[in-house]
Order: sequence, then C-alpha cells, then structure tokens
Amino acid sequence: MEQIVADVAAFGKDLQAKVPGVKIVLFGCSTAGLIAALARQKHRDIFIGAVTSSTAFKFKLANDVYYPVLSQDLSNPSLGGSPQCLATLTNAHMDFANSMGTAGGRREVEKKLKICDGLLEDVNDQIYTTTEGNLLGTNLQYNDPTCIKDYCNIRKICDRLTKGSDAALDKLADIYNTNQPTEPGSCRKRTARGLIDLLKNRMVESPRRLSAFYICNTRGLLAECSRGSCPFYTNKSWIDFWLMVCEEGFGLSRDEMLKNIGGFQQYVEESLNKATNILSINGDADPWYPSSITKARAGLEVMWVKGASHCYWCAHSDKDVVAGILEVVNKWLA
Repeated sequence: MEQIVADVAAFGKDLQAKVPGVKIVLFGCSTAGLIAALARQKHRDIFIGAVTSSTAFKFKLANDVYYPVLSQDLSNPSLGGSPQCLATLTNAHMDFANSMGTAGGRREVEKKLKICDGLLEDVNDQIYTTTEGNLLGTNLQYNDPTCIKDYCNIRKICDRLTKGSDAALDKLADIYNTNQPTEPGSCRKRTARGLIDLLKNRMVESPRRLSAFYICNTRGLLAECSRGSCPFYTNKSWIDFWLMVCEEGFGLSRDEMLKNIGGFQQYVEESLNKATNILSINGDADPWYPSSITKARAGLEVMWVKGASHCYWCAHSDKDVVAGILEVVNKWLA
C-alpha cells in the first residue's frame, strides 16, 4: 500500500509541475478510497482533500461485523427483505450442513446444486461452496434495487425464498442455479484445492490472486460467520478455512498475518489520525460500514446514504450525494 500511495503522490507532484496552482482532490471507492485518503493524509502538500466511499479503515484479522449488517438487510422490508426471508435462508444453509453428515445427503445436495459427484466429500469444499454467501450466486453487498435479472437483489431473492411450498434448500438451489447456470451436461468443479493452487502459482497474473494476497498479507478482515448473526452458517469455521488458504496459498502463518495487519493499521492510523479535508461516505445497507469511519471530527466529515449498498452511488447517479460532495469540496477549494 505504501508503494501505491507513493505512486499516486508522484503522479500528483508531476501534475503540479505541469499545471502550476492546480488543486487536486482525490476520489475513490472501497480500496481506492483508502488509497485516496492515505494519499491526502501522507501528502497534504500535494492533495487538498479526499472523498472516500464505502472504505474500510479499521483492520483486524476477522471481520465479525459484516454479516450482522447483511442479516439486517435481508430482514429489512424497505430493501425487499423480511424476517421470514432471513429465516428461510438460514434454514437452507443448516439443511445443507445437516445433509453433509451422510454420503447419501452429500450426493443429494450435489445433484441439487449441479456439483460434480463426490466433490463434497472434502470438508474444505463443503466450506468453500457455502462461504461468503456463494450459494446465492450473487454478491449482496452490491445490492441494486434497479437490477432486472432474476434473483439479482435482495427483493427478488427474498420473493423466491418466501413463496412456494418447496423446501428451503430447494429454493436456494433454484436461486443459485439461475444466477450461476451450468452448461448442459456439465457440473461444478470449484474446489478449495483449485483456489490454493491458483494462489501458489506466482506465474499467474490473476486479479483473484492479487486480491487474496492483499487480504492475507495486509488487510485481513477475513469473513467470519457465527450462528445467530450470519444466515450462511453451516457449523464450520470460515476463519480456520481462510487461515488455511492463506498459509497454503502464500506461506503466511496466522502470527505473520496478525503482525502484518497490525503494522498496516499503524500505517493507516486510528481514523486517519489528524488528517483533514476528508469526506467519508457510507451507505447504511453496506456491510462494510462498521469497518469505515462513521463519526465526524474536526477536519473529517461523514455522509450517510440511506438504503445504499457498497459503493452504490459511485455507479448510479444520486443528486443528493453529488450535492453533498460539491458542498464539502467547495469549502476545501475556497
């Protein structure tokens, strides 16, 4: 991250040399927002401010605050959710877990989800199949109320989960197979070993590998799913699974990860320490907001977007957000 911030600073300094008197405000969403904020914090002589959206600033090994927010979203009527929807999704994952207890149950689930025969014999593949809400076939942190495809947002998923007399796991399988269809005659071969082999291969130029290395080596915030606060709970530890992936994939032990994450948090500093001219924007339906900066202080302003998911306003026009940003940035420019 230090190198990335230094590169941004070098670009800004070059721009200053070419355009004397230029005032540079940085914008970024998610990790790009972190880069923008750090560039402002570390190089106040180059950048006059930074607008960050849906950006995590609080780093630790396990992210235990993400799925409680997503659970609230799934039960929120204003987003199309309901308590019944949350309960059905939770029950579907427990049905999955219970089916893993027998060979017959595993074969039945493989058939429902179009997974290749025998793949679920490996406990790690059972976890990898269900971790982080994989069986929804879509990432609900980006919930888009305007999407048009089947089962593409909370409202459409919950409509399927709360209607009909079929079993909870059958409803979930329908959602998964619709969102992630397979070719005729084929089956799903996604395995934990395949992921680890990808991460171990230094010759692979893969965004997935780069993202995983950043998480394992620097950011942390490994997904944690606990009974009662996470609808994807299946009696297995996600943290242990991801620690295994980080160690086998990159050779990083738990202690090394803790040390690196701690060092990164020191670099970021608590709430960016005394950095000024920072605007932190978050949606109250974004599972990442608890890891962001949500309390204003001198030099740091916050903005909330009601009902918004992760970076939603970055991809969709929102006149209120634009007006709020302009008001703050104009103060910096004055």
